Amino acid sequence: MSSPSARRGPVLVLDAATSQAVVALAAAAGEGRDVAGAGPAPAVLRWPARGRQAEGLLVRIDDLLGHAGVGLRELDAIGVGTGPGSFTGLRVGLATAKGLAYALGRPLIGIRTSTALLAAARAAGAIDPIELLLPAGPADRVRIRTDEAGREAPPERLVGEADRSVAGPALAVAVDLRGREPEAACDRGDAALDGLGRALALLAAARLAAGSVDDPAELVPIYAGPPRGVGGEDGPVAVLRG
Repeated sequence: MSSPSARRGPVLVLDAATSQAVVALAAAAGEGRDVAGAGPAPAVLRWPARGRQAEGLLVRIDDLLGHAGVGLRELDAIGVGTGPGSFTGLRVGLATAKGLAYALGRPLIGIRTSTALLAAARAAGAIDPIELLLPAGPADRVRIRTDEAGREAPPERLVGEADRSVAGPALAVAVDLRGREPEAACDRGDAALDGLGRALALLAAARLAAGSVDDPAELVPIYAGPPRGVGGEDGPVAVLRG
């Protein structure tokens, strides 16, 4: 694969961990190249894709690159959201990103979807400490807490109506939980989803500029819960990796 510092092309990122799949294209960090006429802002495509990520991901990538006038070989790196998120979506997203990275000989950069959602929530006005909530099946949730400095605690899986009390006035941001969490928290979650593609692209470009990339063989998804039909214990449990 090419050295992270040897090229200065745009960075392609994709994420299929939530109900809204996204692909985005950003100029390399510190470079003034205009991508899709958007100046320093990434170009983003987002679409409802719950359970249908495999059907639209490659088509949307082709659409985005065509609109931006960028060829696959011009890409500097491939970035991908690693979760927590849906079992099927993460498998599709990681497989697609790894396939592109291998085929093109480009670096692969994994970004936690939760980290990007938190960045997008802050860009929309949320202030730390934050309690990010994501669905883990029809009744469970994944919780990621931050402190006042924005540092993330490890994700927890909350089973059923497990105690969600937090220390201090954490601001709830509920993603894909409309009807299961308060409206204000869901509104903040929608705002975070709106900014997910941009946040992923900027985080990936910044990591590339710093020379920080991942080994495709070791990059694994963070699942929001076990596959369908596999149960868990009562109470908070560790979120599954790989």
